[in-house]
Amino acid sequence: GAIVEVNCETDFVGRNEEFVAFANAICDAVLATPYASEDELWNASHDGKTLANLRDEILAKFSEKIGLRRYARVV
Repeated sequence: GAIVEVNCETDFVGRNEEFVAFANAICDAVLATPYASEDELWNASHDGKTLANLRDEILAKFSEKIGLRRYARVV
């Protein structure tokens, strides 16, 4: 499994399906590339887009600060 901490500014965004799907995509990338740096993680592909592209879409939609604070692979 994987644990990620993705921060946002409001509960509205934190509970949104798209935001949760974005966090799950990050978990998938952590599992697929367990020793990746954060830069490598943002370049990981998910459904034909990079995580950086997904992040940019989320930022544009919600217009609030969203960030990956930390992540880990759990065995």
